[in-house]
Parts: sequence; C-alpha cells; structure tokens
Amino acid sequence: MSEYTLLIIVTVVGFFALAAALLVPVWKFLRREEQFNQETDGFLRDELARRRARRLRDGNHDQDDGGIAEPVG
Repeated sequence: MSEYTLLIIVTVVGFFALAAALLVPVWKFLRREEQFNQETDGFLRDELARRRARRLRDGNHDQDDGGIAEPVG
C-alpha cells in the first residue's frame, strides 16, 4: 500500500459521512411533508365536495369555493 492509501480511505469515508449527515435530515423532512400532504389532500377534497354540495343545494352556482383549489391528480 502506498503512503496515500490511508488518506484516500479516510477522505472517502469522511465524504460519505458528511453527505449522510446533511442529506438524512432533508430526506426525513421531505418524507414527513409528503405524509402530511397525503393526509390533508383527502381533507381538502372532502371539504371541496361539501362546499359544492352546499352551493348546489342552496342554488348559489356563482360562488367560488373559498380559495380551495381542486386537487391535482
């Protein structure tokens, strides 16, 4: 082994440790946000359906839905 082998190994291990330390919290945050969005998407879809049903029942076809956009997908 050459004199630089240990330095190369330590550098590679350090690089991957630093990458993991920086990316794991971001990955966990994105996973929590995705879960939150899935939970609220169902709620917003139900709320939109309730508002539409109430609007149709009351005969107010020209009112908007109060700022709730249609879920995409």
